[in-house]
Amino acid sequence: MAAEDARHAAAWASLTTLLEETGATDLQGLGAAIECSRAARALRHAVSEAEAAIVAAGDGKGLDELVGSLEDVDADGLAVRIQSLSGQLTQLNDEVATAASAHGDARRVLPVWRRKAARPPTQPRMPSRPGPSSLFLPKILS
Repeated sequence: MAAEDARHAAAWASLTTLLEETGATDLQGLGAAIECSRAARALRHAVSEAEAAIVAAGDGKGLDELVGSLEDVDADGLAVRIQSLSGQLTQLNDEVATAASAHGDARRVLPVWRRKAARPPTQPRMPSRPGPSSLFLPKILS
């Protein structure tokens, strides 16, 4: 029983230090402080990842330089420009879709046209050597 009491006293001593550091008055307050700490750690991690992504996409510029380049940006004008470009992009995508459809139609029709164009015109075959009928033909016509 003395060993159990000693473990209990050591645990409370450790918890007392944590309670003082977090400003909690009981175990429920300590649990809330731990949850806040985890949330803060997750936010710091998310901010760190966002900063790394911004720097990776920043054409070799550092975060401070990128942030500094935004000081003179007109956010409202930028929003209008984005909307304008979005409309132009939609229009261009529609044009590309129309051109692709026409191209597909042409590819379906073209092989048929090529097969027809590749066929020699049908003409009566002339004998390669004069035969008996061609020998008498000039006499009949004269």
